[in-house]
Amino acid sequence: MQVTPVITTIPVGFSQHFIAIATLSDGTTKDVTNDTSLTWTSSDDTIAPIVSNQTSGNGMVTGVSAGSVTITASGEANGQRFSATAQVTITNAVVTELQITPQDSSLAIGLSEQLKAEAILSDGQVLNVTANTAVSWSSSNPAVATINSSGTDKGIVTGVSAGSVTITASGEANGQRFSATAQVTITSAVMTELQITPKDSSLAIGLS
Repeated sequence: MQVTPVITTIPVGFSQHFIAIATLSDGTTKDVTNDTSLTWTSSDDTIAPIVSNQTSGNGMVTGVSAGSVTITASGEANGQRFSATAQVTITNAVVTELQITPQDSSLAIGLSEQLKAEAILSDGQVLNVTANTAVSWSSSNPAVATINSSGTDKGIVTGVSAGSVTITASGEANGQRFSATAQVTITSAVMTELQITPKDSSLAIGLS
């Protein structure tokens, strides 16, 4: 079994989702992150606790204080025990700037677009915080465009009616608040053509 990422660094107040992949005897792999047979533990919950034994969201680590911990995923299935570890370092770095991309975009009614939020930290690290639990998304007018602010679909904006909205990503970590905005214009444009590329292709058995 493998846990990914194997080594990572996050600041206090932010989260990191770990994934456990089991390799079976027939060579196939399976995501067992939320499997009932798997337990997640942190070597020090005062530095970085981890979600475990829930119906979903297992493997989510949150930085509480500066330090380093070992994350362990372990379990037993069919009489065989298995485990894997990963290393997490929690720093006191703070957000110096939050950026949303794209800054300006245009979207037709009924279509969706993924926005990305990146935090620039005081230690120089750039962290993708689009789906981070420390960040919330909001729309200035949900009647024009909605923005998903929960689950794995965070940051997806969907056009509802023609107009313009301001999308805001904001949060708080390590005692500091941060935010950024982006502009989205929703148009009444309609789809006139749909194309698939490549139109013709050749593929060997077993390849994708």
